[in-house]
Amino acid sequence: MRDSLILDEPGKGVVERPAVSIVVPAFNAEATIDDCVESLLGVDRPTGGLEIIVVNNGSTDHTHQRLNRFGDRIRIVQEGIRGAAAARNAGIRHARGDYLAFIDADCIAEHDWLVKLIAPLSDPQVGIAGGAIEAKENCNRIEKFGQGLYDQRAAIAGSHPNAISANWGSRRNLLIDTGLFDESLVRGQDYDLARRVWAAGYRIVYCEDARVKISTPGTIPALFVKGLQHGRALALIGRKYPSSEPDETPRTIALMRRIMRSAWLTIFSGQRFEALSR
Repeated sequence: MRDSLILDEPGKGVVERPAVSIVVPAFNAEATIDDCVESLLGVDRPTGGLEIIVVNNGSTDHTHQRLNRFGDRIRIVQEGIRGAAAARNAGIRHARGDYLAFIDADCIAEHDWLVKLIAPLSDPQVGIAGGAIEAKENCNRIEKFGQGLYDQRAAIAGSHPNAISANWGSRRNLLIDTGLFDESLVRGQDYDLARRVWAAGYRIVYCEDARVKISTPGTIPALFVKGLQHGRALALIGRKYPSSEPDETPRTIALMRRIMRSAWLTIFSGQRFEALSR
């Protein structure tokens, strides 16, 4: 299956073209997708309006049933090729807006997130706007610690600026021109695309006030697995770009060491959550 199938499209007859398309990739997201979509339905609407596209990426749980509850307030796209890159690309292909905003299915957007995220894109030299990604409120120490894996400011500030797709804004035509997300990469697709956008001469800017809250791992084992996944992404990027090392590698290695040390202390020293401060 290569062509995505639109299962649900709002309205009938001529549909007015929105200015912004929000794309949400979703795989087995029944636990978080309701809160995500509800937050998107409540964001401040930019001039020209918006559409919300949720790409169901072969979910085997009740994600699709939960999405159907929103009726014609969202568009549902089915993408049979697994992977966040394929899901986001399906959203891009079906988007009607000139501007795109990406957010993950386990995120919640602040009400002014969208207008602040797309504001810098009025400058034709800006290729990507990346907003702040924070742990959800009332999180435990482990979840707060895991927020370090989503440091958008650090990603953009490096000598090879990149962006995290859980909170990303771009012009649609620019992403099409630069080749979309690389579906051969299991992880690190956002780093790769951002690198190509930057190499094409565009700026990547950080929007601190464009905030989303993300579900970070809530246990030491889950945090450790997430860190390994992040490390795998860096390895894949390093294989694609062997001449240079991703700038965040030292930071990620340091964070992984902290996670491993914290896990050891938590399991064997009885210090439990206090180990996370070490």
